[in-house]
Amino acid sequence: LLLVSAFVGNDWRTIYDFAMNNGIRFLSYGDSSLLWKREE
Repeated sequence: LLLVSAFVGNDWRTIYDFAMNNGIRFLSYGDSSLLWKREE
């Protein structure tokens, strides 16, 4: 969760709650994840 928090900021809690409520498992992709940060 620290990596997610560093990437998305304070929104990590909203993202985590959404994932848990919809059966999405964190860490299921491991090192194969590629995250793109959208420029604001």
